[in-house]
Amino acid sequence: MFEILKSVGEAFRLPGKLYSYEVITQGNINTTYKVTYRNDDKKTKAYVFQKVNTNVFKNPIEIMKNIDNVTSHIRNKYPKEIVLHFHHTKAQENYYFDSNNVFWRVMNYIDSITYNSCDDLSIIASTGEAFGHFQMQLSDFDGSILYETIPDFHNTHKRLDTFFEHVSIDKM
Repeated sequence: MFEILKSVGEAFRLPGKLYSYEVITQGNINTTYKVTYRNDDKKTKAYVFQKVNTNVFKNPIEIMKNIDNVTSHIRNKYPKEIVLHFHHTKAQENYYFDSNNVFWRVMNYIDSITYNSCDDLSIIASTGEAFGHFQMQLSDFDGSILYETIPDFHNTHKRLDTFFEHVSIDKM
């Protein structure tokens, strides 16, 4: 795996040398790694390398174009805020197909805590505030430029109808 991650890092022109990596086990769809690079001054910087599951995300290039549009909008509107950043290849793509046609993306690693569930109301409130802030950052964003990468994914009514339909079929 070291050599594969090394070639991905080279494609994204990351500075320094690959120093270490570990699998991030949170998440169910993509395969994710925390990859640390070390420069000549012995300083380290961590990145997230993600092998995107193209069986689930059938149009990964469109997803990455959506991400570029959204993050560029926020970065241009709020230049002093920290914005999610995906690295780009020499061809200015924020994705890379390796020699086995595996789809990769690379972003800066942000040390954080992930919750699968939470009873702490202050954490739940902070999550809501962060989501609200993100929505405000996009309040003037033209959503018509985005690709619909999973049809009806955000169609709550259709998803709920489908859920109840499946429940009625399977009594268990």
